[in-house]
Amino acid sequence: MALFLVAGCKQESVSSGPENPNAGSQMKRANTSQGQEAPEDPSLLDPEPLYEESAILSPGEKQSLRLYWPPNKRFIYETSVIQRTSANDSPLADMIRSDAQQRFTYALQTSPPGPDGIQVIQVTYLSAKLMVDMVGNEMAYDSKRKTDTAQGGEIDEENPLRGLDALMGASIHIALDASGKIQQITGTGALLERLSQTIPGQLTSFYEGMIQEDQIQRLVSYEFLPENEVSAADQWESSTSQSMLFGQEATLDKNYTYLGTLPEEEAMAHAISFSEEISPRSTGEDSALPLIMKGGQGKGAILLSRENHILIAYQSIQNLSVGVDLPAELLAQMPKAGELAFRVIHSTRLLEEEDLASSPSP
Repeated sequence: MALFLVAGCKQESVSSGPENPNAGSQMKRANTSQGQEAPEDPSLLDPEPLYEESAILSPGEKQSLRLYWPPNKRFIYETSVIQRTSANDSPLADMIRSDAQQRFTYALQTSPPGPDGIQVIQVTYLSAKLMVDMVGNEMAYDSKRKTDTAQGGEIDEENPLRGLDALMGASIHIALDASGKIQQITGTGALLERLSQTIPGQLTSFYEGMIQEDQIQRLVSYEFLPENEVSAADQWESSTSQSMLFGQEATLDKNYTYLGTLPEEEAMAHAISFSEEISPRSTGEDSALPLIMKGGQGKGAILLSRENHILIAYQSIQNLSVGVDLPAELLAQMPKAGELAFRVIHSTRLLEEEDLASSPSP
């Protein structure tokens, strides 16, 4: 998992300013994998669009998209990250090309807000499945099978992914205020300790990557929501910091468009599209690897429930350009040797929702 390019995101600022965009601002519906050579593994293909534009309806009134977690509920979410690395026309393409994917399943259990308006969400790790293929060298993990799926046998003691066993069934707690913003997270310290005992000798950043705290925060609190009510075609912007595992950070300038509502499994959902410009951000620290992030673009879509505005589905596709700091003599002989392309696909979907029985009175 530490081989993934994307370590996580943290929201820095959000500015809301609905305005009417041009019709061409909506996300294009074409599957971006068309016209490209399909990977052998079908799970690495670009995902299908979340919706058909022809099905979207324009509500007559302005809509508030404020998040409200209904109490005494249990939500099951699946998150997925797929990363494909290639070197385009570089003579080193065969040495650099790699694929990686991870899939986590979480249970979110909601409690009623307290007298102070604070609501606690319990997040439990249910399952994890990972695969990394770098130049033909594979490493994999499946918590449900307890095997190294790349080797077809039990997890080897040297496979660091076995540390994920320590997370399965464990929980952390996230406290939200009345506006849906995170006030406190408890339980991550205990998880770090469990991981350090299970697979000792790793860097703290490795354990933190396993916990996926940034990803969990995005499941519970939605910093991308607009502050004001919106009508169809209204837009707003946000700026996000995205950490890179090779010691660099990027700034994501996102533009969101509220599209309207559409039927979603016998209910109505709010549809949002977004585009993003990705630019390098200096941290003043030396990179752990000789890689230089040049920039990129992304696009995506979001579906929220009509009533409580909880996440039904999320999808984004990022294309990043990265350079490799190679010796000048090598670059003189092979000018394109240091040019890498990263394609990162994020997906989240709500799998299940159930009511929890109220605790009996004593």
